Amino acid sequence: MWLRIPEERPDVVAAVRFCVPSVRSWRDDPWACPPIVLYRAAEDGDRMQLALHYTWTRPSLLSLKEMHPTWSQERRARSDSRLRLHERKWGPGDLELVVLTLVGGVISSIEIRLRLGIRDVLSRPLDFLRRLAKRQSLERRRSYPAEVFAPGRPILIAAPSEHHEWTEPNPLVIDAAIPWIEALTAKLWDQYEIESGGGAGRASLEWERQSLTGDAGRP
Repeated sequence: MWLRIPEERPDVVAAVRFCVPSVRSWRDDPWACPPIVLYRAAEDGDRMQLALHYTWTRPSLLSLKEMHPTWSQERRARSDSRLRLHERKWGPGDLELVVLTLVGGVISSIEIRLRLGIRDVLSRPLDFLRRLAKRQSLERRRSYPAEVFAPGRPILIAAPSEHHEWTEPNPLVIDAAIPWIEALTAKLWDQYEIESGGGAGRASLEWERQSLTGDAGRP
């Protein structure tokens, strides 16, 4: 049974610092890159689980121009409008949950959300209709053993989507950015609307809602 543990515990901080996967985004990603990783942790015996919320923020129009100097003014304006619409539907920024499970301090598995294909939509028509009508998430999550990633720090490859799904692991990719890490406090939990964003909230794990001493019963 997973029990939430303090994010500031030294072994948790060390695990996040040394194990948090790097990110390779696509060239035309309109969100500010690299993302910040907001994390929470739990343990079960000698196992530790890290809930890593990769968090991209919406850039200003000036920052968008600096990020993509070759884009026309019209393209930057369209991109800004799409990101604002995304935030109205789902909450501030764009959050993508990655779950790391460690055994004895070593990564055992990494769970990510893969981009949907035509087959996923056709095989789950009711779920797709719920997504359109209620903005509920339609997800294809998969857990991989750590061995399928390149040796050392794992690298996640963002699919070309404003929702930042991931592609299948590719151990040959070496060009990636290490994200900044920060504990997911109760204030940030509310700020990013993790439970209220979109029609079904934003992706999170059940144990993340467990209270810690000093949290006054809040997530």
